[in-house]
Amino acid sequence: MTWLGIILFLFWTTLIVDLLKIFISIPLRVEGVVYLVALFIGLFSIFNGTRIKIKCVEIPLEIPCGITLVQLSDLHIGSIRGESFLKTIKDKVNRLGADAVLITGDFADGSSPIDKSALKPLEGINAPIFFVSGNHDTYADRKKVYHLLESVGVTILDNKCIEFKGLQLVGVGYYMQRGILGVILEQIEFSKGLPTILLHHLPTEWDTAREWGVDIQLSGHTHAGQFYPFNLIVRWMFPYLSGLYENSGSYLYVSAGTGTWGPPMRLGSSNEIVVFRLKP
Repeated sequence: MTWLGIILFLFWTTLIVDLLKIFISIPLRVEGVVYLVALFIGLFSIFNGTRIKIKCVEIPLEIPCGITLVQLSDLHIGSIRGESFLKTIKDKVNRLGADAVLITGDFADGSSPIDKSALKPLEGINAPIFFVSGNHDTYADRKKVYHLLESVGVTILDNKCIEFKGLQLVGVGYYMQRGILGVILEQIEFSKGLPTILLHHLPTEWDTAREWGVDIQLSGHTHAGQFYPFNLIVRWMFPYLSGLYENSGSYLYVSAGTGTWGPPMRLGSSNEIVVFRLKP
């Protein structure tokens, strides 16, 4: 996958250089420098893909006291990322003093089988963990992912609601069918009068979520495009690409992802752990 990423950078560079050659003459030395720069950018992207940023977001909410929540998303545990990656996540999360950890899908990558030993670091996180599934969890066999996560103490929140410290956590699992968020929410028993956080892997149907009284929707899936030029393509597909959005007092946060999919590279985006400070 790393080589695939490097080859992509060199392919795009070759394409641009050859197109320019149609119109202008490019000296061989200049062409060589361009390819070296492309290679350097590829290597930097690999390095950048190993870093994890901590992002802090403050949101006002009608709750009796302050709450700290941590969002993880798109970890893609499989053939590239495994136990050592989760140990790094555990150490970072435990330093944040979270009341709860929320995983908004694509915990598993689906590229290779995973077992309980790889998930062992999750048992060391000093906060309850709640999970909703994403599309890659479906590829990896969602029931197996449920079983593995439950074996290390993670609460599955697909199509369920739980009250937690004065607010409601509502989870909607991944479905290939689009436009059914309202149908699923109708089947989940929750009160519109309580502060509500929706965990939903896809950053879509925010209008529907607001109609159902959701105060904060937490999503992932986009990886913020992960690296150029996919950033531009993904932005066209998902207008809510990454970061915090607000509309009439309701919020949507789209995580750029804690891990990576495919080539373990980042350019124009970063792996992130998001800390939400909910203020009364």
